[in-house]
Amino acid sequence: MNFFLLKKSKIFLFLLLFLLIIDQLVKRQFILQDRAILNSGIAFGLFSGSGELILAISVVLVIFLLFFLKPSIIRGLGFVPVGLFAVGAISNLLDRFFWGAVVDYFTLPFFPSFNLADIALVSAAIWFLKKILWRKKN
Repeated sequence: MNFFLLKKSKIFLFLLLFLLIIDQLVKRQFILQDRAILNSGIAFGLFSGSGELILAISVVLVIFLLFFLKPSIIRGLGFVPVGLFAVGAISNLLDRFFWGAVVDYFTLPFFPSFNLADIALVSAAIWFLKKILWRKKN
């Protein structure tokens, strides 16, 4: 088994676990207060109503990321963005499993609702993109 996160520092793992727990606790609080926004689709509500398909794809992606991605590829991408991506994906996957949709709680005018897991996913995506573009320049 290639569970790369276990090989990294305890502080990094603690921070990732902390992000996951905080996101899940905040989501639970918003659900209990009936203030949560449920998103059955993916980013920006795309593909709403495809819950089972999105759940299945999410499970496959998380399993691939955690168990089958080679350490050399992870090192090349960077442990921080891979960790952020894993936390965001796992947190939103837990939402789909327990609530049938992703629970969003941040709302801004003229912008779709989102959550801490989404921030982690977008941060990881920007980091990946930066690394890819940087590599092509050099």
